[in-house]
Amino acid sequence: MFKFQWLFIFLALPLPYLIHRFLPKRESRPPSLKVPFFREINDRRFAVSAPSKAMVSLAALVWFALVCAAARPLWIEENVQVPVTGRDLLIALDISGSMQQQDFSAGNRSRFSAVQEIASEFVARRAGDRVGLILFGSQPYLYTPLTFDLDSVVEFLSHARVGFAGQQTAIGDTIGLAVKVLRERSAENRILILLTDGDNSAGEIEPLEGMQLAVEHGVRIFVIGIGIDHTSAVASNRRRVNELPKIAQATGGVYFHASNAKALEEIYTAIDKFEPIEADSHSRLLVKELYPWSLALAMVLAALIFTQNTFSGVLLRLINIKKRAADAL
Repeated sequence: MFKFQWLFIFLALPLPYLIHRFLPKRESRPPSLKVPFFREINDRRFAVSAPSKAMVSLAALVWFALVCAAARPLWIEENVQVPVTGRDLLIALDISGSMQQQDFSAGNRSRFSAVQEIASEFVARRAGDRVGLILFGSQPYLYTPLTFDLDSVVEFLSHARVGFAGQQTAIGDTIGLAVKVLRERSAENRILILLTDGDNSAGEIEPLEGMQLAVEHGVRIFVIGIGIDHTSAVASNRRRVNELPKIAQATGGVYFHASNAKALEEIYTAIDKFEPIEADSHSRLLVKELYPWSLALAMVLAALIFTQNTFSGVLLRLINIKKRAADAL
C-alpha cells in the first residue's frame, strides 16, 4: 500500500506561484547616464530574457518532486508475523592473538575463522531474539547493540578480525560490559554466550567479580572454552583453571568445551535446546522509504535546467561575438 506520511506538506505546492504573484516586483528605473557601450548592454539584456515555458515546467516539476520527498512517501507491505521470545542475547567473542592459531578445523583455518562461520549460523537461527555482539581482547567493546536485525549482526560479524582489541584476554571486563548492557533490558532472559580460548590476562575486573555482577543482575552465562578443556586433568595445574566452569555454574548457565569446529557446532545446537526459539509472534508492518526516488528525480530535472541555461548562455555569447565581428568588417 502506498501512502504519504505527512500530507500537510502538499500545502506548500502553490508557494512559488504565490510569491511570484503577490510579492511586489522590482521597479525598473530609466537610465540616468549615456554610455558609449549601450549596444553591448542591450545585447546582454537579451541573454537574460524571461525563461521559456519548458524551463518553467521543469522548475515546477523540481518543486513538486521536492515537496513529494518532504511528504515522506512510503510503501507499506502487509502485516508480517515475527516470532518473539523476548530474550536479550549477547555473544562475546574472543579476538585476542591466540585465536589466530590454525588448530581448530581442517583446511588450515584459524580458530576465529571457524568460530565466525558457526556463530553466524547460530545468530541467523535466533529469529525473534534481540542479539548483540561484544568483541574482546585486551579490552572489550560493544560491536553491535542488541537488535532484532539479525542480518546486520551477521554482516558485522563477518567483518570482525583478530587483534582489533589487543592481544591479551580481558574476561572479567567483558562480563562487566555485558552486564552493563543487559541490565538496561527486561529482567527476564538475559543471556551471555562467552567464547574464549584462554584465561583472564588483562583488564581491571577479575572474572569472579564479573560473575558476582552477573548473578546480581540475573545474567546467565554460557561459557564455551576453545582449545584446552578447563575441567580436564591436563589443566589442573593452570592458574584460575576452574574459573570459567564456575562462572557458568554460578550464573545458571553451562560450561562447554570445543576442541574442533564440529564440537562447536554441536554446542550451539545444544544452546538452542537450552534456550529454545518460541513460537509466539506479533504483527509487524514492513515499511520502505520512497523519498530517495523523489529526490533523485528533482536532482535530475535541476541538472537539466542548469545544463540548458549554461548551453543557452554559451550559444548567445557566440552569437554576440559573431555579430561584433560582422560589424567590424
